[in-house]
Amino acid sequence: MASLSLQHIHKVYPNGFEAVKDFNLEIEDKEFIIFVGPSGCGKSTTLRMVAGLEEISSGDLLIDGRRVNDVEPKDRDIAMVFQNYALYPHMTVYDNMAFGLKLRKVPRQEIDKMIHDAAKILDIEALLDRKPKQLSGGQRQRVAMGRAIVRNPKVFLMDEPLSNLDAKLRVQMRTEIAKLHERLGATIIYVTHDQTEAMTLGTRIVVMKDGVVQQIDTPQNLYNKPDNMFVAGFIGSPQMNMIRASVDKNGSDVTVTFGGHTVVLPAAKGQALADGGYVGKEVTIGIRPDDVTVDAEKETAGNVIEAPVGVYELLGSEANLYFDVDSVTFTSKVPAHVTAKTGEVKRFVLDLEKLHVFDSETQRAICH
Repeated sequence: MASLSLQHIHKVYPNGFEAVKDFNLEIEDKEFIIFVGPSGCGKSTTLRMVAGLEEISSGDLLIDGRRVNDVEPKDRDIAMVFQNYALYPHMTVYDNMAFGLKLRKVPRQEIDKMIHDAAKILDIEALLDRKPKQLSGGQRQRVAMGRAIVRNPKVFLMDEPLSNLDAKLRVQMRTEIAKLHERLGATIIYVTHDQTEAMTLGTRIVVMKDGVVQQIDTPQNLYNKPDNMFVAGFIGSPQMNMIRASVDKNGSDVTVTFGGHTVVLPAAKGQALADGGYVGKEVTIGIRPDDVTVDAEKETAGNVIEAPVGVYELLGSEANLYFDVDSVTFTSKVPAHVTAKTGEVKRFVLDLEKLHVFDSETQRAICH
């Protein structure tokens, strides 16, 4: 397997559109890196530059310390799994998996062993004689993975490989890919727009927006310590509640006021705002739906918002309650045994220790 280094990578198209701007990333051997972001953010373009399918406008791409900007895709020792599987319809599963090995003049016996080993890992041994049209979407995806595995590449690139599968199969294949990473000890770069996929699979996640890297971090840090409002809103489902608030100082207490509610901030957060010169200014506060409860035992002075429930959404083991704070809709994630009718007034309790505060102008995080 391999380490990769992307140094000041840019992608500019002939019409002047800059799809990727100053992308920098060091990927260690055996890492599982996820590129995530909304459609058009440059994640697939970056992946295709690593594969050699898109030309790098400027910057350096190194694999195991060797600059490969001008190296042909077939000579980069990379295997790519596409969203649409890209299987040859007229060939059997066996021949699809063997195709790349035959081109490399690998001995027949060796090919046979590699294919059966990969098929065993992916549980597709019974499918080797079938054609792609006889397979389900999940089976085709396994074949596409198998074709990548037999090549034993330095790096696996996966471009939205699960987006064509139904919800149940996606969860199953996610588990399979995680197991595969463990078993192969492979270096994987994986592109998705699905942040649940990103959070469950990646050792590190690269969050992108408009061709710019917003944050590179572990799933835990992205969730608990987002660098800016975009990352805070993009990572986590349902997304973080955010609202504008004004900052004041009352003796030694620093308070934030929003939608007619004033709360006293925990000392460390208050100190961060005072030191940053935010007293008397407006900030944006954010709190995750998990940290907005209806637990009366967690009530303290000033951390309760009384509001009628707008929508009650049962999701099996939990439920989402939606309510309005000064025309901004908030979400509270509660256990399923908490029931509510539309219009029923609830006391929503904010865990102020989990409050995030952002600079409204720069959108950067001030404190968590």
